[in-house]
Amino acid sequence: MTEDLDAIRRQLAISCADALELMTDHLEDALSEADAARMRAHLGGCEACGVFLDQLRATIGIVHEVGPAEEFAVDPERVDSLADLFRAERGD
Repeated sequence: MTEDLDAIRRQLAISCADALELMTDHLEDALSEADAARMRAHLGGCEACGVFLDQLRATIGIVHEVGPAEEFAVDPERVDSLADLFRAERGD
């Protein structure tokens, strides 16, 4: 019986790669209840993913503190010359 439960747990478990894919949805409470439970279980046992989640939360907080991006005018000729320089560097 314990072996059956262990097999079911392994089938329901998610990998770190899966957890990274679900991280944003997890923060936005956009996961299904089943996926949210799997995510919580993974985070409960994976220190690395927990650290990544904390860093993601901190980054989001910093971005909110900074506020919206400021717009500034750029001379179209400069944009064209920069694009030409970029293409020349790439060998286009």
